[in-house]
Amino acid sequence: MAVVVFASGFGGLGALMPLTIAEAFGVRHFGGIMGLASLVGVVPVVVGPVMAGMAFDANGSYDLAFGITIVLFVAGAALMAMARRPAPLVAG
Repeated sequence: MAVVVFASGFGGLGALMPLTIAEAFGVRHFGGIMGLASLVGVVPVVVGPVMAGMAFDANGSYDLAFGITIVLFVAGAALMAMARRPAPLVAG
């Protein structure tokens, strides 16, 4: 179950994130928004292994770390499914 959720949530990240940002915000703001999204994406990469190690040390198993990962990926998929295109800016 975890492999299916992980693969479907993480497998398309490299292709889908830039496409989603470009489509939602346009190419004019692409660099800044992509940079900010990448910066925010570094936090779980740094914190995740440390927290997984702490969970293993406390419980003798990675089950808690995998469970948290599944919940986060499912929540991300749900939020992405609810996302809507921003309203166009009205020239004033």
